[in-house]
Amino acid sequence: LKPGESNCVLFSDSPIEYPQAAKDAILKRYADLPLPADFPCCADEDDTLISNLDYNDNLLFKHDEFLQLLEFALKDFIANDDIVAGYPYYGAWGRDTMIVLNALLRIPGQLEQVEKVLRKYSRHLRGGLIPNMLPETGREVNYDSIDATLWYIILLWKVGKRKVDVGYWKEVIHLCEEILKSILNNKQYPFEIRQDGLINLKPEFAHATWMDVRMDGQSITPRDGAPVEINSLWYNALCCYEAMCKSYQEASGIPYLPMDLLVSTKEKVKEAFRKYWTSDYLADRLVGDTQIKEVRPNAILALSLPWQPVDKGQMKAVFLKAEAELLTPYGIRTLSPQDPRFRKKYYGSQKERDLAYHNGSVWAWLLGAFCGLGLKIWREDLDDEALAAKLSGYVQTFRTSFQKGHIASLAEVWDGDSPHFPKGAPAQAISVAALYNIETFIATLREES
Repeated sequence: LKPGESNCVLFSDSPIEYPQAAKDAILKRYADLPLPADFPCCADEDDTLISNLDYNDNLLFKHDEFLQLLEFALKDFIANDDIVAGYPYYGAWGRDTMIVLNALLRIPGQLEQVEKVLRKYSRHLRGGLIPNMLPETGREVNYDSIDATLWYIILLWKVGKRKVDVGYWKEVIHLCEEILKSILNNKQYPFEIRQDGLINLKPEFAHATWMDVRMDGQSITPRDGAPVEINSLWYNALCCYEAMCKSYQEASGIPYLPMDLLVSTKEKVKEAFRKYWTSDYLADRLVGDTQIKEVRPNAILALSLPWQPVDKGQMKAVFLKAEAELLTPYGIRTLSPQDPRFRKKYYGSQKERDLAYHNGSVWAWLLGAFCGLGLKIWREDLDDEALAAKLSGYVQTFRTSFQKGHIASLAEVWDGDSPHFPKGAPAQAISVAALYNIETFIATLREES
């Protein structure tokens, strides 16, 4: 090539009929992508390529450029009417899709995309559940997820708050009534509603939470009984339904009372939640009335949601214990190192890695819940700038890695013990979504301070 000229190389897993059009589409998509400070075209005319390169590991992107990069990284997981869970291994998973859509809602202009995905999953509702896997992922459709549907209801409520549309509220209220009644009266899937209103997973459905790894048909991290985050999601889904009814009344002026059965179930679940409290944390699950006292991040997930079924003192105790035992510079451990089952490294055979996956491995996506819970605790005591500084401390490792050009996405998991090497998929949607949520909230706090 002559000075100033460029060329493109296209890679595809299928034939490209119109290479020029494909190239133009890619260039358009990344036209505003920030370039590192030592990129050749950023150099002065007198500089050579070699002299402009940074050899001292300096920051190559400004903070506002990092936020742009993070938005690009998040949008890279959008695949028409779904979300790719991670590259290069994964297709679309219902649970991950719902979690990522929460972050996409924060990006201006993405509301229509979020609705497009939600409508797709609405068409696949069966027995009150949305699928966790669809046929286009290359696998058989399955409904092995109880939480995906509960995340879905929370999303419907969040979308409604942005649309402020009477017709939308009316549509989703009826949809949620059908879903919630189907869950209450479930006969199709291996779970049941206990007398106290909590969702109880039977042993054969113990893999239906995000800790879903199985080996030889058995759950490696059993979640049978009443998992804490599932029942907080259940409580929040019922609260969202009630809030939808109120929003519809306010927008339309037409009285619409929530169903008594669903309101009474919500109150029962809130009352039953006291059974999880140990003395300084929440039990990971209940088997009957027996507390399974494992220090896992599911307690953080449970208390990071919009509505909390416990008091602020309990929330603070959970946060402090998680901060002491689960927090790392790369995310949250899936099990306390004080537990004898803790596995500090994610390596070895498939079996060994599966055993570590939810028993010590660090997940970045859990930082979103951790910071969300922290905000609920500190909100009344700290001003906006102090809050922003506190949150920044939890994500500084990732922020610096992006700004130095070390990474362009976030991995699936990290080793549970130092030096915390990244493992699994090198680009995981829920990891990027969590960091985007935290960083955009920090930016909002600083704008308001």
